[in-house]
Parts: sequence; C-alpha cells; structure tokens
Amino acid sequence: MKNKLMYLVAVLFAACVGFSSCGDDDDDDIPVEFSGTWKFDKTHFVFDYSEENITIPSMDPMTPQEITNTVIQLGNEKMGEYFTGIRFDSKKDLTILMKIDGANKELSATYVVQKSKIDVTLNKDELSVLVGKDIPMMPAISLIYEMGTTDLTLFIDKTYIQTLLSIVDNLDLDLSMQEQLIFTAAKAILNKTTTLEIGATLKR
Repeated sequence: MKNKLMYLVAVLFAACVGFSSCGDDDDDDIPVEFSGTWKFDKTHFVFDYSEENITIPSMDPMTPQEITNTVIQLGNEKMGEYFTGIRFDSKKDLTILMKIDGANKELSATYVVQKSKIDVTLNKDELSVLVGKDIPMMPAISLIYEMGTTDLTLFIDKTYIQTLLSIVDNLDLDLSMQEQLIFTAAKAILNKTTTLEIGATLKR
C-alpha cells in the first residue's frame, strides 16, 4: 500500500467509531434507534492549542483555526475512501465497514456501553490480516457518543489519540521519510494541544 501511515490510522480511526444500546439484558436484540447500517457522513474535529501558531515540517506556520479547517476538509474528502460505516450484528457485536485498495472489507469488534461512552475491542486477528502485520493485544478504545435526531457523532479525545499513536509507533512500520516526519510532528503538536476531539458523524 502506497500510504501505510494514512491507511493504518484510518483503520484505527474506523475502529473507534462504534456505539451501542443501553441496558444489560441478555438478549441480542438491537434497539430500533441503533439498528441498521450507519454510513460515514462527515468528520468531527475540535481543536485548541496553547500557542497562536503551529509549526509543521515543510509548511508555513498555521493557526489552530487553519488546522481545524484543513483537517475537516481532508477528512471529508479522504476518510470515505477507507471507512464507509458500521453495521450492528447483535447487542454485543458490530462490524466496521471499510475499503482497502477499492475493495470492500469488514472488521469485527465487540462493544460495551458505559453511560455516555462505549468501549470497543477490535478483533486482533482480523486487524492483523488487514494491515499485513501482527498486531499486539490492544486495549478497548473508549469513545464518547452523542445522538442527534438523524445522526450520531462519535469521537475520541486527546488521551486516546496519544494511545493510538503509541500503538502505531510500536508497530515498527516501514514508513517513508515524509510519513515519519508527519508522525513525529503529530506527536509534538499533541504535547501543546489543550483540547482535541476527532471522530465522525454517521447517518443511517
């Protein structure tokens, strides 16, 4: 794959976009409000920085607002090429729908709801096959979700983004020089970031 970093982050990002029903009964019925297949609609991104400008390698300094506008634009343009949506299979299982090199692929996961958050655990073996590299055991990813009238907004915060970057870092990927610079810059920017929410809005 031409862009290993972009793809892996997209897969991990896609894996973060799951939510579920409330309630602890033992049946596998999916509540009507959550049932069906939810499709990616747009990027959710909230960003605040401790300084007026942000330095990015090979680019002019940018303000937090410029970063926000750029990420949302690129996310809306590119994320749909990798992540297409989520299908609920049962009360405890969901399937992440995506595309790899233009081919439709699926990644299964389990989930548990904790009030306004959901903990999503990926199928480690399936993820390893998708990225072509053995993936170490991953902790559940905790997501915040908000339900609107016709859509759902799901996102992770700064702490969990740092966890994901740490996982990517430990995979020892064969990144290009440009990809490595971007990855290093992302970690440096996070150190001075005061607020960060990144996720997606889905529509049924």
